[in-house]
Amino acid sequence: MINLRNLNVERLYIKILLLFPIFTIFQKGILSGINKGLFALLAFGFFWVFLRDAKIRKKDALTVAGLLFVCLNMIVKLRLPIYNVNEVFYFPFLILYVIKTKENKSFIKNLFLENVTYVNRIIMVWSVIVGASIFFPGSYRSSAGTNYRFFVSFAESTFRLEPSAYFITCLIIMLFVLTKNKKTLFYLAIPFYTFFMGDTRTYFGAGALVILAFWYIYCPKKKYFYMSLIPIILIAIAIYGNSAIAGKVSATQYTSKSYFDYWGTLTNGRSIFWEVDLNAFNKMPFMDRLLGCGINFVYETNKNSLLVRNAIWAHNDFINVLLGFGYIGLLVYVTIIYKMFSILENCPIMIKLLLFLSWFIIATFNMFYTYFCSMLSMPILFVVVNECLMEKQNIQDYIGEKM
Repeated sequence: MINLRNLNVERLYIKILLLFPIFTIFQKGILSGINKGLFALLAFGFFWVFLRDAKIRKKDALTVAGLLFVCLNMIVKLRLPIYNVNEVFYFPFLILYVIKTKENKSFIKNLFLENVTYVNRIIMVWSVIVGASIFFPGSYRSSAGTNYRFFVSFAESTFRLEPSAYFITCLIIMLFVLTKNKKTLFYLAIPFYTFFMGDTRTYFGAGALVILAFWYIYCPKKKYFYMSLIPIILIAIAIYGNSAIAGKVSATQYTSKSYFDYWGTLTNGRSIFWEVDLNAFNKMPFMDRLLGCGINFVYETNKNSLLVRNAIWAHNDFINVLLGFGYIGLLVYVTIIYKMFSILENCPIMIKLLLFLSWFIIATFNMFYTYFCSMLSMPILFVVVNECLMEKQNIQDYIGEKM
């Protein structure tokens, strides 16, 4: 457990962590250096805390040992240029982050309870910044070859804006279960707009599911949730017809003029380089397949492929981990995701299902562990929701089950 003498370190750490959804918006702007600094501070600070505690539970020892093996192999295989330096930290950070979060559930919930005002201010600042930008013409981009415009705010890319909106949505859920303040529902307006007017189907689906999870918790009785689904779906369909995401879906429908085949068009080219990546991996020696081919492998494979010709990652957690960290790394990843969802042990099946599907969409089609906002938000969301619903009175308040 965390040493009480060092509580201030954890309080500071939480405050830094919660700044990410705001500064991610400016990742490519004049404040980009701050975001990089926060990432470095968070990564090195977390590894220091982990080493400081120097205590690994027996049930986590095998996972940490497997992580150590594949990370040492990754370091041995590092060659310049490193296509994405952050990938050196992303995977080990995810593993250790989930382990420590699960290990200190009650402490983390109380830490957020102490910082409710700070969480509220983060949500408000993000909402003001993004909400104000809705009215600026420069906050929108046109998609090449189409006539629809999508919302990017100050982020210049939906792949920065929408993960930050996802983080904020998770914070809104946490704020509600901590305060029981029903007015927090109105905070969802800006993330809702962001998901509908964005250019990524991944976060539109994942965002919709996590909002539904919020609505399930918000409804005082479960029957209200199910009764409200039909009107919610009808309203969503009406809004969808005038949204940017509808244009994106239309642009990725397969026709006789499509450049890719059916699945290539549907996945926006992902199925093409997934096949290229897996074929290249299967040709590697057994030890490389066991421990991984290094973090550069996926980039070089896609760059040198005549079908891809672009140094990109796999856009799929399972494939990216498999290529970079091998069979052992993939086993470590699956184990840690299982541990992450086991945090929700006291939550109703519906909440578990909605949050699982939300994670699965991101992990399969966009990547979960390399997008820091989504990766940081889910474990702490799980902890706060589970710990609040664990108490008998909270289960009655939020789920409507009479004890």
